[in-house]
Parts: sequence; C-alpha cells; structure tokens
Amino acid sequence: MPLRSPFTIFVHKKMRHGATRGQRFPHKEALPVSAVCFLCKGISTIAIRYGRSPRAVPNTIKDKSMKWFRKEKEAGRLFYSTDLHSHILPGIDDGSPDVDTSIQLLRAMQSWGIKHIFATPHIIDDVYENSPATIEPACQVLKAKMTQEGIDMEVRYSAEYRMDEHFRELRQSGTTALIPLPGQRLLVENSFLQAPIDLDEILFRLMLDGIQPILAHPERYRYFHENKEIYHHLHSNGCHFQVNLLSLAGYYGKTIKEVAWWLCKNGMVEFLGSDLHTMEQADAISAWLSSKEFRKVEELLPSLQNDRLSTDK
Repeated sequence: MPLRSPFTIFVHKKMRHGATRGQRFPHKEALPVSAVCFLCKGISTIAIRYGRSPRAVPNTIKDKSMKWFRKEKEAGRLFYSTDLHSHILPGIDDGSPDVDTSIQLLRAMQSWGIKHIFATPHIIDDVYENSPATIEPACQVLKAKMTQEGIDMEVRYSAEYRMDEHFRELRQSGTTALIPLPGQRLLVENSFLQAPIDLDEILFRLMLDGIQPILAHPERYRYFHENKEIYHHLHSNGCHFQVNLLSLAGYYGKTIKEVAWWLCKNGMVEFLGSDLHTMEQADAISAWLSSKEFRKVEELLPSLQNDRLSTDK
C-alpha cells in the first residue's frame, strides 16, 4: 500500500484536469507534495493544510512547501533618493490638507527610498499666491511633526510656478522674488488649457537671468501631443523636463502615459517627480514600483539629475 501524504490539499481555483473550488482530492492513494506541484502548475493559489488544523503544520514544512506555490512580490524602490516635485506642505494648496496627511505622504515616499524632498506648492495667480511668508510656516509645522513622529528625512521647499501674469510680475521684481531649487533651477508649469503665448520668451529670459527652467510634467499638456516637435524645440533650446511618475504609471490615462515614455526614450527627461498630492496617488505609485514596467525606467534614464539637487547649492 502506498504511503499517504500527511497533507490534505484544497484547490481554490479550477484546475486544468477539472477539479473545482473546494473539491478534496481522493484519499485512497494520497498524492505527495511533489506530485501536487506538478498537477497544480498554473494555479494561482493553493492552500495546504495539515490534517484538520492549518496551525498543525510545522513552520519549516510550511515555509518550504509554500515556496513551490507562490513568490511574494517585493516592494519596489526608486533608483534615486531626491524628489523635487510634491505638494506635501499642509494647507497651502491643493495638496495635503493637514499635517497628519503630510506625515502619511512622507511615510509613503520614505518606503520608496526617498530621503531628500523639495516641497513645491503651487504659485498661481488669484488661486494660490504663495510666497515665503506662507510656505515657511507650513514647512516648520511639518518639520516639527516629523520630529515628533521620528521621521528622518530632509525637507526643503521651493515652488511650482504657473507661467501667468503673477509670475511675470514676480520676474519683473527681480530674481530674488523667486524661490529656486539648488543650482538656480526653477520648476515652472503651463496652464493645462493652453501654453503661454510668449512661452519661448519667458524661458529665454529666465536663462538670461542665470536660472535653469524645468518644465513640470510636459507630458500632461495635451495641446502638445499633436505636434511633438514642440518638445524637441523647447528641450534643444535649453529647457529641462520633469516627467511625473504617475504619468509613466498610466495614472492620468493611456495617451499621457505614451507621451511620458516617448520623452524618456528620446532622451528629453532630466528629472522625475512624484507630483504627490494625495494618498490615492501615493498608493498608485507604490503599486507601480512593484511592477516589471518600472524596472525599465532606470535603463532609459542613466543621466537622471534628481540627486544632484541634494548636493548642489
């Protein structure tokens, strides 16, 4: 008489040979684990129970057995440690509404391997006319909460400037009215409805003043999609591009995702940014970082400049 296996096998999904959910294998000739592994090729989940009680399985047997059936998905981490675009400062734009939410966002970013953060609240005419007078207090509130929560990350701030009438007024006041990133870099954005008529002139004058413009999420400006030559034009004239992780992940839709990957493949991306506003977005990025698709990004961007920001002055 053949030896019986001590295992009782339950199949949770229909198998190729016709076993259905919850159906028990016959026990006249019990199958060894190795045979079950062969029969269950292609099954997504199998539960192995020892006798009637799952807790009766010795840990060593359980651990070795489960390696045959599934492989845990490892949490992904970014290949850089500096984020230059986020809306984590509490209560001053459409990002984090309060400091507790800010802490949740920071913990998510920390799990991605981020150590240095440049918070970039919106500065938009008649909507979010932020300045150091509003940004600095919000940053100090967040830092105090970080100390209380034991979060060891560096948080500094700059801003994301909409190129509108308010921005033109700030520029006329002199470069000291702006809050640049290290290396005299400045994160700027277009309206999502249309680009400024004088976009070329704005970018050119910034560069004349010794400021390196970084255009935030160029892949999200749908009015550029029909004529991708505008991307080549802006980039070859000296404007740097920052693409959103959420765009690469498909969070904003298929077309924006395609353009984001196209920019990466054509060597026009100097920076990646989270552009993080909400925990929903944080969860979307976390899920994508565990995907095979994410692993292709580092190969496309060998000269990414994110981490220069943590060392440049």
